[in-house]
Amino acid sequence: MSVLVPENVSITKHRIGESEVYIMDTSMIDACLLAHHLPALMLNQAMTSFKSQTRQREWLCTRLLLKLIEGDNAIIEYSSNGAPILLNSDKHISISHSGNFVAIALSKQQVGLDVQVINDKPLRLKSRFLSNQELTLLKSDKDVEGAVKLWSAKEAVYKYVSLPGTELIRDIVLEMVDKELMELLRHLHIRFLQHKNLMVVIAEK
Repeated sequence: MSVLVPENVSITKHRIGESEVYIMDTSMIDACLLAHHLPALMLNQAMTSFKSQTRQREWLCTRLLLKLIEGDNAIIEYSSNGAPILLNSDKHISISHSGNFVAIALSKQQVGLDVQVINDKPLRLKSRFLSNQELTLLKSDKDVEGAVKLWSAKEAVYKYVSLPGTELIRDIVLEMVDKELMELLRHLHIRFLQHKNLMVVIAEK
């Protein structure tokens, strides 16, 4: 389902498992639009929190997306582990961004979301996040989509777990040996959806 929001910025909503995922294309969003729809305090917070203009923009576009789907009273804070929390709400939230896209997943249960523009970066970096056993899951040395899926799946699980010190290659593997993580991730479902050139992955019970 697609809707048009201010200045013809497109938001697409997908139902993935128990989660509602909202994806916004930010390519048409400029500083004037952000300044018009977001409070000055939030704009200043982005500038003081991040040196990179790219990170400032991602942070602000995420807040704009949340405002458009949940209203002006929706506020994000972060846990001690760095996981986002939606204040004054019974919904769980997970956030991701890649390229010109920002995405938010909302659910009544714990959820991890990752989005990744489909390109060859995960394939080039495969040895940094895949074990030797997991490398055999790739169809070939040129399996770009397979590498993106594995990367995003691990990132989504990482966000679901939200435990300090968790590493993609060491802790989130095909057959986990860490008993604490095994219990935490028991019956976890990994769900995939492709939106345009974007891989969308949800981790949820």
